[in-house]
Amino acid sequence: MLDITKFMQKYCVENMTEEEQQRYFIACLSGQRMNRYLRACRGNKAQAIALYRMNLRLGVECFCLISYFEIVLRNAINRLYVQEHGPNWLKNATVENGIYSDVSCKQTRQIIQTVLGKLEDPSHADVVAALDLGFWRYQFAGTQFQAAGQKLLQIFPNKPKSGKTQQYNHTYVFRQLGIVNDMRNRIAHHEPLCFAQGTATIDLSSVKQCIAIIDELMEWLDIDQGIIFNDCNDRCESVIQEIEDSGRGKE
Repeated sequence: MLDITKFMQKYCVENMTEEEQQRYFIACLSGQRMNRYLRACRGNKAQAIALYRMNLRLGVECFCLISYFEIVLRNAINRLYVQEHGPNWLKNATVENGIYSDVSCKQTRQIIQTVLGKLEDPSHADVVAALDLGFWRYQFAGTQFQAAGQKLLQIFPNKPKSGKTQQYNHTYVFRQLGIVNDMRNRIAHHEPLCFAQGTATIDLSSVKQCIAIIDELMEWLDIDQGIIFNDCNDRCESVIQEIEDSGRGKE
């Protein structure tokens, strides 16, 4: 294992060879983190580092896409619930006889109370902004969906009708949002996005699935993606293509 301190004592950065710079990069990020990239690139350090950088760029672009979607979704939910439950529906939901006062909604109630406790004299908008995608996803869980009046699907004016083979109900939305939220968490924890789970095989199917879900739900919300996302979606697709092309070059 490379001792970074001793390495830097021996070499000045500007005097490092390309091979030494690669060793330094891998040591700083840790061999364990870089191992999968090295395996994918058959031990070629330069290619592994390039793949790592591409994976980071993909994470940046995907996180941008998810962030836009998260804000649009939470605002749509909030608008409906302000109409249904009043301008301070989140705070009121936690009090006695509030929509989340039942024991079955204990965790949802506690999340809101925690946010209220952390913020100093928060406005309703402050509370909305402080709640993460996981919270908004659970508004479509059976218990919360029913507790709030079972009207939440009204935020989707373009939702297709359910059929015999597929029910486009709150459970479907809950599952789809779970996939998006998992991707959000993977990016936040700096996990590789470019590999099949637990392997060094380049596979971007999970990223593509997340993008497809966002596209689907934005359509349901009747949101113009070109205006909201600008070219963010195109940048995601560009990095995906770049990673896939690099993978084909290693076959």
